[in-house]
Amino acid sequence: MFVNLVLFYAPKKMCSFADMKMFVLHRPYGSENNNEGFFSFKNMEGCAFGVLPDSALLREGWPMFVPDFAEPCSVSLHLAVRVGRLGRAISPRFAHRYHAEPTLAVVFTAEKLLAEARSSGAPWGAAMGFEGSVAEGAAWPIDVQPLEEHTCELRLNDKTVAEGTTQGWKEHVHSALAHISRFHTLRQGDRLLCGALTAALPVQPGTRIEGWLDGGRVLRLDVK
Repeated sequence: MFVNLVLFYAPKKMCSFADMKMFVLHRPYGSENNNEGFFSFKNMEGCAFGVLPDSALLREGWPMFVPDFAEPCSVSLHLAVRVGRLGRAISPRFAHRYHAEPTLAVVFTAEKLLAEARSSGAPWGAAMGFEGSVAEGAAWPIDVQPLEEHTCELRLNDKTVAEGTTQGWKEHVHSALAHISRFHTLRQGDRLLCGALTAALPVQPGTRIEGWLDGGRVLRLDVK
């Protein structure tokens, strides 16, 4: 299925930008999974990705109200990386210069719309890029070069439902940025949602969602 494929010392929220884009990597069918539920790409040349509009980013502090067309709804957790500078046709060798702080993000998916899009071959944007379908956490104010050292955790109603690490993801993130920049000019403030859980998890109104990165809670929102 498509995988919904881009902290705590005085955290700050990553601000939104006009015309900001979010690039979401898709996990191909049959791809290998690692790190207790997280996946990696071995060949970024074959990577599929989608582009979500800036309106999909949920406002800071707002709950997520599930629209009627999005029921049943699911959620998936992503490592999110903010683009820090303008770039086009970036070499993987220099991709580390183009991203800033990492954080976690969750993507909500309208499962019925997604299933209909798959069966008909129609675009899936409405199923994953609707208003407020992406919520992101606070940025980690640290040197982000050792991306492989981060630990990630998703909690629903105080229960841990998935956890893993980003060990070995530095090359994954850099390859993804380089690959996407072949097709799109990356601008400061764009987001790369570069990794998700192996399966989307169902959510209902009344669910409290938390994302934890390196032992600190970076994301919290209520589903209504």
